[in-house]
Order: sequence, then C-alpha cells, then structure tokens
Amino acid sequence: MLALPSDLRHEPRDSLELADWIELLLSLESTTEDRISEADITDLVVSEPPDDAEAEMDPEGYRSSAALEVSDAFRYLRTREGWLGERYPLVTDTDRVQVRDSFASAELHRFLIALRARHLFSELDDGNVPGRLFEELAVHAFGQYIGANPKNRVRFGVAGGGRGGGLPPGNQRAAAILSGRMNEEAGNAPPGNGEDLGADGIAWRPFGDGGAGQLVILGGATIAKKKWISIEPEPRWRRHSEGPEPPIRFLAQPVTAVAFVSTLEPDVQWPPGFRSIPFDRLRILSILGDHDLPPDLLTKMRSYSTQLGAKLPV
Repeated sequence: MLALPSDLRHEPRDSLELADWIELLLSLESTTEDRISEADITDLVVSEPPDDAEAEMDPEGYRSSAALEVSDAFRYLRTREGWLGERYPLVTDTDRVQVRDSFASAELHRFLIALRARHLFSELDDGNVPGRLFEELAVHAFGQYIGANPKNRVRFGVAGGGRGGGLPPGNQRAAAILSGRMNEEAGNAPPGNGEDLGADGIAWRPFGDGGAGQLVILGGATIAKKKWISIEPEPRWRRHSEGPEPPIRFLAQPVTAVAFVSTLEPDVQWPPGFRSIPFDRLRILSILGDHDLPPDLLTKMRSYSTQLGAKLPV
C-alpha cells in the first residue's frame, strides 16, 4: 500500500491533503487498491503513532481524533463526487469509496493526481517535464471552457525551455505572429526572448465574421502549490487606457490554472488586485475529458504518471 506522506503521520492532519492521498491511492496504476473504507484509513493512520507521550497514554483518544480527520477527508471526497458526478473517478458511499467502473477522463485525472503527489511527497522530480505538460493541458482546458476549436488556442508559455504553438522565442515576433492568427491589432510587446508575460495559454473564440473584438482567455498555469496565487497574466495584456501598451490590443479575461484542489477553499485569501478566475484540478475535470486531448499529449501524460507512480514510497 502507498505510504502516508510525512505531514499526515502526526496531528493535526490536513483533511484536504488526506483526501488527496486517498484519491492518489486509488487512482495510480502502481497501487492495487480499488476500494477502501474510513476504518481502513483510520487503521493505517494510527498504525504508526508518533513518538508522543499523549498518544501513548491515551491510544483510544488518539484513534478517535484520527477517525474524525479521516471522516472529514471522506466528506471532501463526497463533495467532489457531488460536484463532478460521473466525471469524478471515485464512487463514494457513507463510509467507503471505490474506483468508478467507467470514467471518461481516466488519463487526465491520473496525470493531475500525479502532479498532486509531487506536493505530498517531495523531491520526486525537478518539475520540468510535468510543468510543460501541464501548460499544454491548460491550453486545452481554456479552449474547452469557451468552446474554442483547436486552431484557436495556443501555448504561449515557455516551460521546458521552448515557446509553444510553433511561435518563435522572441517576445515581439511571437506577439506579432499571434496577433495575426487572432486577427487582433498588434500592440507593443517588450523586447527580449523566452518570456510569456504570465500568459502560458491563450484561447479565443472568433465570430463568423472573423473580425476583432472577440472573447479571449489568457491563462497562467503552475504546478507549484505555494505560489499559485501570484501566477496570473501580467496587467499589460489587458490594459487599454493606462499603463504600457499591450502586446496585442484585445480585451481578455485572465484565468489561473493549478494542478490541485485548494483554490476554492473558504479560507483562501486573495491578494489585492487578483483578477483571475481560479481553474483548479476539479474545474479542469468538470469541462475536459480524455477525448478532448490530442493523442500525443495523452501518451506523454500517461508516461509521466506511470514513471512518477513507480517512484512513490510504499
């Protein structure tokens, strides 16, 4: 069985992280479990109590406390299934959860939960490969969200050392080419190479006339949990009357894609001026399925998930 992350081996435990660990346990190919109960998880949590005098003196109290944390984690899982229905990979019962027999986003979810494993278990990789794959995935999520066809979405980001979408590394040249594709007036991109100005993915939905003034989504994407709130497209992309002239003169809505489930927690404190729509793992699953992704991207995601699963401690 998959080992518990170090942060979940002592009190107080983060029930959200515990829910993610349960999801991970049931989702990766390297694990053998297909169903598990609250009692099973509680047994695992208390099987190696910390070297703590209070836990030794009151083992029943320690178990009761752990059982409450596990119950909260299962409540998170039930909430997720309630939000996503058949788009969620797990089926929950009162005190049990199991893998859904048929799931249209199996590879997508396996990749996203593998990214979450990088937070639960540190030093699994350097982040270069999954960072680039997540940028590519986010582009398709943005496009699916607004109903943009594949030719109207592009990875402007530079994760992994190269700009996506067949665009050149030079900022000004890339912006000029992209403005032509979008049929939006070119602005004034800053000089330099290999910068995305916070716009890892861009999707747009043109009208039948093909003219300017269309719906545009600008998206930042990150797999780094601690800094996701600071990841959003730079204001220069969407300013019209003040500040520097934008690289392309369109009116855009910023979004921020993250590879975990915490953007909608009630205690999240948004920084002043934060404008992005939070686009977390559950929201991605709510609009995107395996059939919406290119086969080559699915293959790369599957390969990464399998390789990372083999690195997880048991």
